Amino acid sequence: HLKHSLYEKLGNSILDSPPSYLAALNRNDGNETARLLLMLAALSPANALFLSVHGSSPPMPQVFSSSDGSNEYFIMSRGLPPLENQSFADKIVLADACYGGNPNRKESESLPLLFLRNGAVAFVGSTTSALANRKVSRQDFEDEREILALGSSTALHYRVLKGLASGERVGDAVKNARREMQHGNAADELTALQYVLYGDPTLKAR
Repeated sequence: HLKHSLYEKLGNSILDSPPSYLAALNRNDGNETARLLLMLAALSPANALFLSVHGSSPPMPQVFSSSDGSNEYFIMSRGLPPLENQSFADKIVLADACYGGNPNRKESESLPLLFLRNGAVAFVGSTTSALANRKVSRQDFEDEREILALGSSTALHYRVLKGLASGERVGDAVKNARREMQHGNAADELTALQYVLYGDPTLKAR
């Protein structure tokens, strides 16, 4: 679903998560930093970063990870020098991850606060669960209506990205995405309540 033109408008390259080169490796094999550098280089041109990953629950230090069905791989965690030193200047970061925007962490253990400290203008994430539709990783879509019909965090993130691509301020994009979630659908209503915006709501994707 990320192949739609709105995603390309925001300067993104699409990386598999986890990338195929992780298949033969263990998650704690000593190459975490090298993998992170490859990912950061691919993400650096983007105006808005969309991370579709697994999250970790507080109060443990925050980790974004991915699974290939057999193993789970660390994608981002605090304390890795390349990430701690990476500039996210003028970027808007969206995390489709459980607990991605949960505030119950120390500053030194929070990924959203790292992004903002390093220049991101805004972060959008869920305080608790992120109910993404699993079909999106296995299916191509010809029409954006098919994506929106999936509901939950999948539809919310798509709507936010669409708003950013059309020039909306990030606060308006998030507000409008929440408003368009399906009333009467428990998963959609929960998603609209769970997602928060940190940063300056008046800014736009460049």
